[in-house]
Amino acid sequence: MRASHLKIMTLAALLCGGLAALASTLLARDDISSQAERIFDGAFASKMTEQIGDPILRVRTGTETFCIQQDTAAGVPASTLISDLSEAFGLDWRQIEVDDLADCPADKTTFYVLQGARPAQGDLLDLVAGIVGSTPPNPDAMFPDWALGLSVSLPGPGHREFVFATSVADMPGDVARSILSEELLQSILRASDVDSREIISLLGEDLRNTDYAQWFHNNPIGFCTVDIVLLELLLGPSTSGLHKMAQMRAHLTSDFDALLAAAETRAPKLGAYADPRCWAWEISS
Repeated sequence: MRASHLKIMTLAALLCGGLAALASTLLARDDISSQAERIFDGAFASKMTEQIGDPILRVRTGTETFCIQQDTAAGVPASTLISDLSEAFGLDWRQIEVDDLADCPADKTTFYVLQGARPAQGDLLDLVAGIVGSTPPNPDAMFPDWALGLSVSLPGPGHREFVFATSVADMPGDVARSILSEELLQSILRASDVDSREIISLLGEDLRNTDYAQWFHNNPIGFCTVDIVLLELLLGPSTSGLHKMAQMRAHLTSDFDALLAAAETRAPKLGAYADPRCWAWEISS
């Protein structure tokens, strides 16, 4: 998400009314397959290199540990969303809550999750250096000080991720939840942003709006059906035998109906985080 902190604080309160007016853009189920394929191709294209022609995408075992320094006053604390995702997909994710991410156990942690006000740049880099053992070579690019959310892969053992999601007292709850949902989705899938002029995935970004008050008129404020399908593809038990990019891409095309049906079993547990404009399933009140 690209915008100044000031704009989101002063203008995003207009969000909720605008979303209701845009609900007519709800996706037809027939469109989801092609949209999922496009987001998949964009989100994982950067992992295709000359050295790795068919990279392993399914790197999560379902037993990862999240070490969390969270905003307990947030409408959706990070631990709550992680618990709901873990339950929805039948995973055994473990959580450790700390007052300072520096206290996370280095031999166990897969996800370092920071939710709250953004630390000063120097403090943030010191924190990451403490985890990794060295300072990032391009800190301003990896951790831009204007970012409301970050998802950064960390070097070292395993597939570790550092996640930051802004949550402050005067931020609208839907906005804070959206930032958290997007950054966790990216870190869990190890996926990249995708340019998109349609509201079809939290991984999709429409950058036409320079005024952040209008951001959610063109971007999701919660999970889309495509997001649940991709989570099912990379985490769900129905695809446990698939690991490489080519296998998963082929499955997305050849077995999409089965994949969508499996994803539909997750939907009731995640409806509270959904954007109704791109969600194919009924959201219970």
